[in-house]
Amino acid sequence: MIKKDFHIALVLFFTLFFLTSLLALFTSYKYWDETIYANLGRNMVLYHEYSFLHGFSDFYPKLPLAGSRPPMLPLIVAFISLFSFNSFLLNFIVPLISAFGVVFLFLFCKKLFNREIAFFSALLLMLLPSFFFWSSKLLHDAIVITYLIIASYFFFDAFIFDNTNKKAIVSSLLFGFFIAISFLTRYNVPWIFPVFFLVLLIKYKNFSFLRDKKIWLSLLAFTIVIVPWFVFNYLNYHSLFGFLESSAKASVRWGARTIFFYFGTLMRDYWFLLPFFVFGLFVNFRLKAAKSNKYFFMLWFFIIFIAASLTPAKEDRYLIMIAPSLCVISAFTFYYLRRKAKVLFYITLSLLLIIMLFAVANYFQKAQLQNISDEQKCFFSAMEYIKNSNTAAVVTEHFSPVYFYTQVPNIRVNNYTIIESLIKGEYKRKEVLYFYASGDWFNLKSEKPDLNLLYSCDKYNIFNISNQNNLL
Repeated sequence: MIKKDFHIALVLFFTLFFLTSLLALFTSYKYWDETIYANLGRNMVLYHEYSFLHGFSDFYPKLPLAGSRPPMLPLIVAFISLFSFNSFLLNFIVPLISAFGVVFLFLFCKKLFNREIAFFSALLLMLLPSFFFWSSKLLHDAIVITYLIIASYFFFDAFIFDNTNKKAIVSSLLFGFFIAISFLTRYNVPWIFPVFFLVLLIKYKNFSFLRDKKIWLSLLAFTIVIVPWFVFNYLNYHSLFGFLESSAKASVRWGARTIFFYFGTLMRDYWFLLPFFVFGLFVNFRLKAAKSNKYFFMLWFFIIFIAASLTPAKEDRYLIMIAPSLCVISAFTFYYLRRKAKVLFYITLSLLLIIMLFAVANYFQKAQLQNISDEQKCFFSAMEYIKNSNTAAVVTEHFSPVYFYTQVPNIRVNNYTIIESLIKGEYKRKEVLYFYASGDWFNLKSEKPDLNLLYSCDKYNIFNISNQNNLL
């Protein structure tokens, strides 16, 4: 049995790792946030600081401080950068961590329920389009799921399962450690804290668990991991929670969303799983398992969904935190059908897998279309031009991507006076370029129509704005 579990875990791991790595490599252009985390990690090695002081910027408040960006992903990038600054290696970070998440979900559900439910749960998570897609991006959305699944595994090992005292103590420390790692990956991780509290309440039927030393060991491990980050930010923000306040302000810079926003996300991104999820809830109630086991993923789903809906800052990808619970509860449906209606089981599972595989294939197709588009070719051509120009700096609205692809320091473009003073002062007698894309908020060309055009392709233009007496 152990050998069979090992083979299942191995297949799940390498299938997800291979496919998401392939999509990451196939998608040549990185999102804004991806370049932010990559630049922060690289600059931690180069300049030994976590800020926007060197080379690039962000839209976040209280610049140049970067505490509003959770540090765990940049730390991983920094570790890799100790050995190589080759951006090629960055493509494998999230696929690798996400693949471990699927394996741990399989192992966790096998201990909670059985091998069948564990396999269906891991299979659904592996092919869940949203999880698959974000597992190919240098972002924290997918990796925080892995950390939470691992933390949950050790939580049950420490507090729910009947383990030896020594093993339970080790598991309690690991639970605290991975919850802390999760928090340093995404600041909204406290959404899941009530789930663990309620599961303990269900098991013990009172608050006696608060007298368990393992609870305090978990809290100790959690505190040891996160305290340095709070201290670092206190020294920078002069406020213990300054980085969280800054993050909260930044998260709503595009405006708050309605409380019903995630209902739309649920219907659009997870519609194909919802019927199985609803039926799985009923199967879950009938399943012969401990209440704490049965209710864990139900609480995970509903508490996180409600918490996410109540926060003003919303993006579709933030809801991915419900993915494990959605998949596990849906897996109960297939467990039931395999026993009660095998024909229906094969039909429904096959249709579901076809839908999910089609969505996965669609991501590759979109990446291919993007790669061959004239706009993207022109963007990378412009980046090569800047990279090979020996320019001292680039004035641009595309702060982070330009720095990521060229490693040329950039100047924020939203203050004309600062640009003028810098070029007349710090960058006097140095070449400074202006990178402009049609539709940018700031258009220096409209203020200085006689800028010298050096490069133009599709929507991208590069101008020389230094060493010219009639400019700036």
